Amino acid sequence: MDSKLLRRRLIGASVLVALGVIFIPMILSGGRDEMPLFGSNIPDKPKAIKQLKSLDIPRPKAVEKSAEIRIPVDEHLPPAKVEPATIIHKDQLAPPKSSKSVDKNPLIKSWVVQVGSFGNRANALALQKKLRGHKFPAFVEFVKNRKGSVYRVRVGPEVKRSRSEATRQAIQKKLKIKGVVMNHP
Repeated sequence: MDSKLLRRRLIGASVLVALGVIFIPMILSGGRDEMPLFGSNIPDKPKAIKQLKSLDIPRPKAVEKSAEIRIPVDEHLPPAKVEPATIIHKDQLAPPKSSKSVDKNPLIKSWVVQVGSFGNRANALALQKKLRGHKFPAFVEFVKNRKGSVYRVRVGPEVKRSRSEATRQAIQKKLKIKGVVMNHP
């Protein structure tokens, strides 16, 4: 019986010592294990940032109700699943009054030849295939506006209007299709 009693006392003493090792430092430090914080470790704001001025940036204009929604069409995608690519305001789509004033317009980035406009998607894709067969870079664009929706078949784009004019003449000569040179997008 002495060995059992001795074993219990040793276990009890070791538990008390372990508890003392854990809790006595906590009690003596007041519950804080870290050094007190003097000041901040966040650096001061640089002088160059203090000298910067804020600029008022104008808010973008709201999309007008008469704006067109343009969607590129791919023959492998179903028509209902295509999402709008860009929204073009009608003031950007106004026909050019003269080529000199339009060429200086910074909004116009490229030119295309529009060779057809169809209400039926299959007809537009058939013309696109025919043009691509003659090595013209044709694409179809779905356009929806207040008047309805159409599929436009276009060739290009080209950076210079003169190259689009040459493409239009080549299409007219090879395929007997009259096209119109337009700004894009």
